Amino acid sequence: MNEHAKEREIPIALIAIGVVLYVIAGYRIAGDRGVAAVFLFLTIGAGVGVALMLVAAFITAAITKQSFGDLRSGILKLSAIYLFPSAVGAMMPAGLGALISLAIFFSLIIWLFELDMVYAVVFSLVLFAVEFSVGLILAKMTE
Repeated sequence: MNEHAKEREIPIALIAIGVVLYVIAGYRIAGDRGVAAVFLFLTIGAGVGVALMLVAAFITAAITKQSFGDLRSGILKLSAIYLFPSAVGAMMPAGLGALISLAIFFSLIIWLFELDMVYAVVFSLVLFAVEFSVGLILAKMTE
């Protein structure tokens, strides 16, 4: 496979498929109103989610001395990894969807960034810590 495809074309295709799947899930759950709500949620959620993943990637790179590549292609890949697995999971029953989403998430991290499993796990743990910390900060701010 050509490296250019893995850097740009495949992530863009995964993002597009993820958005379409989310729109279908929104329509299936809430009808016409669901599509607009899902699109708004996706826009805000994806921006925040990818930003947190980017922070986790920088922390993981500093800890493990692994590279996540060029910033632009890294952001595209992280966007694909954020959207596609959860969109596939949204099309399935909750338990099964979560398991399949997790498997796709790890597979994409390993494949798109060419990481070993241990580094994918480290990235996931760092991502969890970043998301948890931001959640705690937001909870404290709303008290």
